[in-house]
Amino acid sequence: MEALIDSMQRALHDLGEREPKSLMELQVKLSEEVGELAAAVLHSQGLKKLNVPNAKDHVLEEACDVMIMSLSILSRFDFDLEDVEAMMQKKMGKWERQIEESERQ
Repeated sequence: MEALIDSMQRALHDLGEREPKSLMELQVKLSEEVGELAAAVLHSQGLKKLNVPNAKDHVLEEACDVMIMSLSILSRFDFDLEDVEAMMQKKMGKWERQIEESERQ
């Protein structure tokens, strides 16, 4: 887990600051990566043909690309890992409450 945190910190600060793309270009790149993740998920379910050796690994690869691009965008707004962690906790709590609510129905 520590290595993941280090990687996120690096993406937020070191690489994010060196990234030459504009904020709008990063947004377009994020949209592209989300589309590639969607295609990978469809492929993993047999709903789309892709020429990749391992469907599950491809989903992981594309999901990581989405996270990296998201972190790159966050770096432009000077967020740090503490900001990201706090928001993740808030959003995870909301998601958990929604799941619990649906389970009660």
